[in-house]
Amino acid sequence: MTTMRDVWGHRDVASLMLSDRNYKLHPNYKMVNPDLIVGLELEIEGWDHPEEPQHRGFSFTSDGSLRGASVEAITKPTRSKFVPHLLESFFSHFEVSQKNYSERCSVHVHVNCQDLTKQQLRNVCLIYQAVERVLFSWIGEVREQNIFCIPWYQCNISSRFVYKFLSDTDSTVRRWQKYTALNLLPLREQGTIEFRHLEGTCDLHRITTWLNFIGSIFRCACSLTYKELRATIADMNSVSNYGAFIEQVFGEYAIELISLPSYRENLATGIVDCKLLLIDDNKVSEETVSAPVQADGIGNEIAGVRYDSAIVDEFDDLAIPAPAPAYETWGTVAAAQEAPPPTTTAQLLAQLDAMTARADPFAQAFRPAPIRPAPTAEAIERATARFEAAIRRNPQF
Repeated sequence: MTTMRDVWGHRDVASLMLSDRNYKLHPNYKMVNPDLIVGLELEIEGWDHPEEPQHRGFSFTSDGSLRGASVEAITKPTRSKFVPHLLESFFSHFEVSQKNYSERCSVHVHVNCQDLTKQQLRNVCLIYQAVERVLFSWIGEVREQNIFCIPWYQCNISSRFVYKFLSDTDSTVRRWQKYTALNLLPLREQGTIEFRHLEGTCDLHRITTWLNFIGSIFRCACSLTYKELRATIADMNSVSNYGAFIEQVFGEYAIELISLPSYRENLATGIVDCKLLLIDDNKVSEETVSAPVQADGIGNEIAGVRYDSAIVDEFDDLAIPAPAPAYETWGTVAAAQEAPPPTTTAQLLAQLDAMTARADPFAQAFRPAPIRPAPTAEAIERATARFEAAIRRNPQF
């Protein structure tokens, strides 16, 4: 099977890792996907260490988004089972506390995808799309509205975009945004995808729980074929049984998510999002793989182009909030407030096309789009019924 390393021609991550003997297991933290290779970027302010910092397993750099005496500490690629002890040692050695963090700080998690097949990567992104709102509920509203961590559902990105990312690389990468919560751009140069959700923190329990959420997604994604996962989502026929999907993905960590406020509504909305895009998914070939390409640094441009949507006309009359633009960089906030809100997918796409045609994407500092309310239970049930009717009419699905 073709892997991401085959597609992109990466340097093997194993050559960048320290030997396992340089790390220790933490006696108090169990990782659900212990051999998953990750790298963490820790943004820290109030860095009161004038000497050049050194610590085994870390490199250090500066970050222009931070203020005052600050540092970005980056772990070498490391198996997740070693991360708790590595971080505990780091925080203790440099006497890092919660006072070292502001709203500008975050903890980014890069996950190695070099050995994943295209189908496995698509599985990761499809699961992520289904549970993104639930994960943000656990992370907190502050990060959900952070301009450096924009949810996919606000960007009109879907997991189907992964296929285009791999099969039409150059044109698709130009349309990706670096500051999406789940950022695929590092796939080109590093063979990783980046989870930008978590705020800056030295709370080891919170960091390891977040790593176990991510590890659970990868574990589930690699245990199913894409067709099996697609069928699993398609077969969920009511809000009441969506919870079984959370338990299938997150196992013992599902309880952390099930107890959250608005858990059912957030999960149901994510599942409906996936069902809508899967209607058209039978048109997507799973075998086409692009040839290796050379990274050219173009992916970090801020492009004022709307993302493609796989929502089809079958659902244009559903009263479900459509995805919001990625960023309000188009100078249309006032106009959008004056005009009646779009009620169908076609109206939304027409509005986005108009925004793109008349606006300069560099005109304003970008801000997160307003979060639209989740659909009602009645709207979700109607969408599910329409989905099942469309499936019956489309035997190739």
